[in-house]
Order: sequence, then C-alpha cells, then structure tokens
Amino acid sequence: MTMTTKFLLVADPHFFKNSLGAFGPGYDDFMSREQKCFAETEAINLAVMDWLKNQDISDTILFAGDLSFNGEKESHEEYSRLLADLKASGKRLFVITAGHDISPDPFCYKGGDRESAEGITFDDLYGYYGDFGYNDAVSFFRKYMSYTADLSDDVRLLALCNDSP
Repeated sequence: MTMTTKFLLVADPHFFKNSLGAFGPGYDDFMSREQKCFAETEAINLAVMDWLKNQDISDTILFAGDLSFNGEKESHEEYSRLLADLKASGKRLFVITAGHDISPDPFCYKGGDRESAEGITFDDLYGYYGDFGYNDAVSFFRKYMSYTADLSDDVRLLALCNDSP
C-alpha cells in the first residue's frame, strides 16, 4: 500500500512587525510603488498561523523564505515566536530563508521619512530558525543554511538557501 505524504507550503510571508513603524507620508510614497502589503503583513501572517494551527490537512508545513519583509531584527524575533507557537501545537515545521531575510539596510516608517531599522546578519539566521528544520536535518550545511530532512519514509526535503554570507 502506498502512503501519501501531504504538506502545506507557505511561501514569501514577508512578515513585518508593525511596531517598527509603517505609516506617514514617506510610507505612503513607498507604497505607491510597492507590491507587498507592508503594513498588513503582520495581520495576514497572524491569521495564517491561526488557520495553520487548526487545519487538519497536514501536520507538516514548509515555509519558503522570505520570512521577513526586509531583514528587520524585530520582525525575525516575532516570526520565530509565531513559528514556535505553531510548532507547540503539534505541527512539524521546515523553513528556508531567502534574500529578504537579511539586508544591509532594513527600514521602517515612523510617521515621516524612511528610517533605518536594526537588522541581522546571515549568521544570525540559525539562532532564529534552528528549531524549524535545521536542528532535525539529516544533513545540514551551516555555512549556506541549507539542509535535507525526511518528511516521510519515502520523501526527503532538499532545502537550499539562495543566499550566502
């Protein structure tokens, strides 16, 4: 009898912690050219996490970066807390980071013009996301944050990070 492996994929959540600031004339100008829902990503991601906790389609969920909007430390801190809460509900989580998860110039808008926000380095990513695939990997290449993990007896995930330090 063939077993079916089911998983859900969440791609490009671009989570932004609104307490950083997403309002004002500079923000409005930026959003006139931006395709992502900057100020709405927190609410959207909270709703998605709630749904994922309560769905019974699959206990395995893959998160394909860009996890943060633009590499903001506060966004990574909160998103990793959301993932920990989801994992505590009994779900198996596997993440891979991507280009927006680190940035030389993370930013926000606190009512005026664009302001710098505290970011993280490529090496910091493991501290936020190690418990979501990396630590349970069959094989893990830390330098490039890439790994393989078994989703089932006959399905192996190959998670390749497209960034480098």
